[in-house]
Amino acid sequence: MNPSRFSADVAAPVARPGCTGLVAAPVARSETWDATALYFASSASSDDHAVPYDHWLAVTRGQGRVSIGDVSQTVRAGDAILLPAGMFHRLWTEGEEMDAIALAFQLQRGPDLVRVPDRKALALNAAQRFVMLARDAIGDHGRFSVALSGGSTPRELYALLAQPEFAEQVNWERVHLFWGDERYVPSDDAESNYRMAFETLGKLPIPAGQVHRVPTELESGQAAVEYEQTLRDFFKVEGDRFPSFDLVLLGMGANGHTASLFPQSPALSETTHWVVAQYVDEVQMHRITLTAPILSCEENIDPSCCLPSSSNPCTVASFGCLTALLPADCDSPLATSRDKDDRALTIDITHPFRGPLFTT
Repeated sequence: MNPSRFSADVAAPVARPGCTGLVAAPVARSETWDATALYFASSASSDDHAVPYDHWLAVTRGQGRVSIGDVSQTVRAGDAILLPAGMFHRLWTEGEEMDAIALAFQLQRGPDLVRVPDRKALALNAAQRFVMLARDAIGDHGRFSVALSGGSTPRELYALLAQPEFAEQVNWERVHLFWGDERYVPSDDAESNYRMAFETLGKLPIPAGQVHRVPTELESGQAAVEYEQTLRDFFKVEGDRFPSFDLVLLGMGANGHTASLFPQSPALSETTHWVVAQYVDEVQMHRITLTAPILSCEENIDPSCCLPSSSNPCTVASFGCLTALLPADCDSPLATSRDKDDRALTIDITHPFRGPLFTT
């Protein structure tokens, strides 16, 4: 079954960064199982990724290669290979086309994982996804709303986005910038997340009225109130619903905090407000942050990237749709399971089936 022979509204190239020469077409699916036809050109490759459920690859024509973890092998027509849940795998061809069917019988909602070799590749992958998501959002509803993060890895992403290669692919006049959290310092302070991001992104043609920074010139509690009102005015959601950004970038600290949600902090218990201010003893500073409900209810949380400052074994933690990578010795209320891979340094916060978690 060759997806390239399907009609254009059914079959489509797999657009994820790292995928080349790969076309996919849905065959049949339900809430618990899925069958997808795959066509690999003669020099095609998928990205190195993992999903939270077992699935099978049945090769129907040609041959190619598959790697599962650190083991690779040739697969040919008639072969059926189990791709275990959580195991990184990659498929590619070397001079010959290949058709296959991917079958999953017990789908589980959860984040896809994508492995990249280093920080440079992480920033490049994230920039490609930023552009892809911006195009999708602007085409779908006329604007692209993104919550930015501070930290060293996002800085590399922002620098790439300002380069012509990426900047020219985004309609920046339709982009709205927000911040997932902010340090309670003046906006021109060297510690300001706004300043760090805008030193680069400020060079892009984003209308000033579409740059929504946290008003840290106000008292911290009032700044949180004002920023929540800014979000409510922008998203115009009704009742007790929470808004949904098109993209959220989140960093991760050595102690497991994301945004300014620190382990065991009162902000983690917030269920009503979108934005809160709190004094964080660990950093001896007031922080203003989006709350867990607004981060965990996103319909389209996609690629973001961060680099925990610890290279120790890490914990994979879940809070609703929010998934984070924490140091193994972190006592965090978000922690649910451990990852024994010492190499797990970089991650992405993602919604199920909508973009990856990154790891190296």
